[in-house]
Amino acid sequence: MTLLTEMMHRPLDPGYAAEADRRVAAGLTPTPSGRTWRTTVYLLLIGVLVASAGMALRQPKAAVTAEKSALVAQIERRQTEADRTQAQMATWEAEMTRVREQVLAGQAEQGLTDRLRQAELGAAATPVTGPGLAVTVDDARTSTEASADGNPRTSEQDPGRVQSSDLQLVVNGLWEAGAEAVDVNGHRLTSTSAVRFAGEAILVDYRPLTRPYVIHAIGDPQQLRTRFQATEGGRWLDALGREVGIRHDVATQERLVLQGDSGVRLRHATPVPASAIPAAIAKPATSTTTSAKPASTKPASTTTSTKPASTTPSTTEANP
Repeated sequence: MTLLTEMMHRPLDPGYAAEADRRVAAGLTPTPSGRTWRTTVYLLLIGVLVASAGMALRQPKAAVTAEKSALVAQIERRQTEADRTQAQMATWEAEMTRVREQVLAGQAEQGLTDRLRQAELGAAATPVTGPGLAVTVDDARTSTEASADGNPRTSEQDPGRVQSSDLQLVVNGLWEAGAEAVDVNGHRLTSTSAVRFAGEAILVDYRPLTRPYVIHAIGDPQQLRTRFQATEGGRWLDALGREVGIRHDVATQERLVLQGDSGVRLRHATPVPASAIPAAIAKPATSTTTSAKPASTKPASTTTSTKPASTTPSTTEANP
């Protein structure tokens, strides 16, 4: 208390006070005359710097908007180019499939085409069609924006947002329930697919998803629904709905079409001798088949499971 009292009543250091008294006794001002104008200049410079910084931070909104619009336009242009290239690749792949099937039909060993189709189905490289389930998951109605650190589920920030781990549990639950093929927002899952988050986005094979998240699974609708509700993924969805308000819906579908994974590529093949190629296809093809969907992808064909062998629930197929 003595120190506080001394600071309140005598804020000036005794040495400065003694010097001020000495100057007054000598007929001078208590402080040097140059200190006042120097202080004024310093304050003026500080004011100019603060004003300049404020003006720099408050850039015209028109310039910022123009830059943002240019960036969005560039993204859309690149996306259009990528879609056009993807469509061209699909056309070429369809033509390659047609020629390959003709070549295989001329081989001495029978059944090569069917074996190849089964392998492609198992690798999720071709489209499949059949009945199944559509599981829709969305953020809670009271969910706020993403946390400041960019993590979509900072524990105490906003539990009402869907996490990548939530989708992982749902996907693995569908596999466990007997799904033959699964996709998330149109992205087909394979034995090497990963569901993870990056910043504020949930990714499937490095492709960002937008909410709501729709998971399609092909299989017997009634059995899938019953078995899924008994899995950890089904129980987790119910718990999220009760505790944090995350919305979800499980609906049966009479017909689903799941496209093949465009990232799947043929890695191993055996060359065919030129003498084994039928003369009918030795010349360049003059027509183009626009559909890459094989005849074996009708609902009846989905009784042969398209689930990759390595994507059983014990291997946590959707986890990174």
